[in-house]
Amino acid sequence: FRGDFGSGGPQKNLFTGDEHGTPDLIDLRGQLLWENDKLTMRALVHGGRDKSEKIAWKGPGIFNLGAPGFCPELFTGQVTKSPSTCPKSAGFAALNGRPEGEFEPEGKYTINQNTPPEVDDVFYGGNIRFDYEMDWGTLSSITAYEYFERRAIEDSQSDIFDSTSTHYYNKMNQFSQELRLTGQVNEKWRYVVGLFYEHDDLDQVDGSDLSEQQLPGIAPPFADQFFAQFNTTTNSYALFAHNEYDLTDDLTLNFGMRYTIDEIEANDAVLGIGLLPQTGKELFVTPCLTTTFAAGPIGSPACPFLGPTPPAYNDSRSDEDFSWRVGLEWKATDDTLVYGNITTGFRSGGYSLPFAGAATTFEPEELLAFELGFKSQLLNNTLQINASIFRYEYDQVQVNVDDPVSPLVPITRNIGEQNTNGAEADMTWQPTDRWIVRQAMGYLDAEFKNTIRAVSTYAGVIPLNGKRPVNAPKWTYNGVVRYEQPISDGWNGILMTDYRWVDDRFLEATNQIFDKADSYWVVNMRAAIASQDGKWEVAVWGKNLFDEEYLTYINNIGFFKLDIFGEQRTFGANIRYNFE
Repeated sequence: FRGDFGSGGPQKNLFTGDEHGTPDLIDLRGQLLWENDKLTMRALVHGGRDKSEKIAWKGPGIFNLGAPGFCPELFTGQVTKSPSTCPKSAGFAALNGRPEGEFEPEGKYTINQNTPPEVDDVFYGGNIRFDYEMDWGTLSSITAYEYFERRAIEDSQSDIFDSTSTHYYNKMNQFSQELRLTGQVNEKWRYVVGLFYEHDDLDQVDGSDLSEQQLPGIAPPFADQFFAQFNTTTNSYALFAHNEYDLTDDLTLNFGMRYTIDEIEANDAVLGIGLLPQTGKELFVTPCLTTTFAAGPIGSPACPFLGPTPPAYNDSRSDEDFSWRVGLEWKATDDTLVYGNITTGFRSGGYSLPFAGAATTFEPEELLAFELGFKSQLLNNTLQINASIFRYEYDQVQVNVDDPVSPLVPITRNIGEQNTNGAEADMTWQPTDRWIVRQAMGYLDAEFKNTIRAVSTYAGVIPLNGKRPVNAPKWTYNGVVRYEQPISDGWNGILMTDYRWVDDRFLEATNQIFDKADSYWVVNMRAAIASQDGKWEVAVWGKNLFDEEYLTYINNIGFFKLDIFGEQRTFGANIRYNFE
């Protein structure tokens, strides 16, 4: 059993005067194990609900006051650093008698929103696994089911108006079945072969209320509710095998394959704008003008003067893929393993069904990956060093972009190719029983190549060729240092610090100045007293000790900008007791 409850939160909401971000989560889990000489059964069930408040956007102003166009500070990134520099709606909020809604508050953790984000989620599921031991192998069956019902609201424009008060409803059912045979042909040849099936069923309703829009012309006054409602189903079938064959005592060949068929359907999709009132827990609206088809007719019974209702969007696709992996492992010494792999991968196509946009489909993404590395144990196994270099080549890469067929929300499109070269290394050193030191660093050189799509931005249409993918910093570094010392009979003192550094990166694929997030350091510390029998621990801790302000997410859309910052400096304490 786990429960997260609280009072207050990390953000101050000027609109309500309350602190925002209160947790309210219950999660239950149970496991069962039964076995005899031949058969082992493991079962897991879980369930819970989440009614927590989530972290809200910051929505800096981006317009000129009383004049058309974007303010110059948007293009230099100044509006992210000082969000009240420019107005949100060019002065229309003040003209409508609500000047307090025109400018975003300065504090990174201060908001001014009428519908800050919160959820009302229900989830449950489980799996049951049988392993039957035979003389020549183990036959395994894994059956799983998951249910998730999500209701969420957020203030997409981060203001005090119903200008983009957005809601999401999802109901997801997932069933999967895997049959697997594991064994060995002889002392040199080990194998895994299996079959896999998964069925996913998703009902989704998205909507956004623009009844108090501050920028004129976005939605007509007779239908100010943007919406999308649809069902998608996926049936995935796969046959897989993996083999390990010892060529010599020190050299092992790994080879495997997977054949996949994914059948995906989009059912009864209707996208467009509608009328109030919202009904049901899904918050359905009455359709008025639909945009389900990019060039389709418009109209619905709710707006009879616009003509007949077009049919809902229904479509299906089937994607097949044969992927494989070949690798070698060489035991260079008793303490060093060198390995290399060539792997192919695949992510199936699908559908983008945005509200007030056109229904589109995207093709599968394919990957060819190369990796070379080593793992080693040194200094009488007190020092472990691992390192690798790799190259990923993507074709028909799927990227979330702003697109003319979806002017309000980003959608998934194929944009061309992506090449990623990188290296990573980590070290774990335990010189004594009291000390543990871990350090790791990574290098990434990634860019889009031969792109077939350009993306609209504040600065106009930007081609993606040569741009870096989202959230792909060139350098990263992280580490942990932990010291434990007996301080009295039966008790140990523990000191630990962990830290990370992330290089600057882009959080939108267009790589403009207003898409960039600066590099940052985050340092955390923890001090604890723990009983040596493992039952009691009392700890105090601090997160982000130097109160670093850093971006984790950006959404630069046509008529507003959204930023999310990482957790601010936070201190706390824990008391933990482990039952026998």
